[in-house]
Amino acid sequence: MSDNYVCVKEHYDTLIIEGDDPCHDSKELQKYMERWTGDKFIELLDIDKDKVILEVGIGTGRIARKVLAQGCKKLVGMDISPLTLKRASENLVDYKNVELVEGDIIEYLGTERYDTAYSVLTFMHIDDKKQALKSIINSLKMEGNIVLSVDSNQDDYIDYGNRKIHVFPSDINQIIGYLEELGCVTTEIIKLEDNNMEIATVIKAVKNTNIHNIEYLK
Repeated sequence: MSDNYVCVKEHYDTLIIEGDDPCHDSKELQKYMERWTGDKFIELLDIDKDKVILEVGIGTGRIARKVLAQGCKKLVGMDISPLTLKRASENLVDYKNVELVEGDIIEYLGTERYDTAYSVLTFMHIDDKKQALKSIINSLKMEGNIVLSVDSNQDDYIDYGNRKIHVFPSDINQIIGYLEELGCVTTEIIKLEDNNMEIATVIKAVKNTNIHNIEYLK
């Protein structure tokens, strides 16, 4: 057990240095990771060739490759780890409609407007979840979708043996409340289970066209 806490950026940079790249995992490990997404998650993104999509926490591009393979106009991938983004650029080199952005979603002020924004497990690293949701929703077009796969882990840290990272467990009802407060309508709530154990919740919400004054989001 380690008492060495590191920040999220250092942790994910270190994973790359250690040779960890989910895009090149074994089939068994790929299948294991699919427990948090799977075909249903991809279906909820409503991908088509005319849509501009944001992935928050793109990592090395494991999920982005599936999205891009289905066809979209553009995918913007954000991540806090520069080494992870470098690896993502290598893994996604065959796609010319990808833009990678180093940054924290809390502070994101991009000028792009997205049809869909999604994130898988990244919210466990975010303390101020309301501000993160504000940043994402501000970047959505009206009727744009936000799709989150939120880990059910309730510990406040993850121990990787030689280091620990702090995590911030999600209260699903609180996240849904934030989404509705910030001008979205929740349309899907799906519990993901493995061996009769809940491991995550997928939430889909749509930016509400009936709410015209969204200045309070800024």
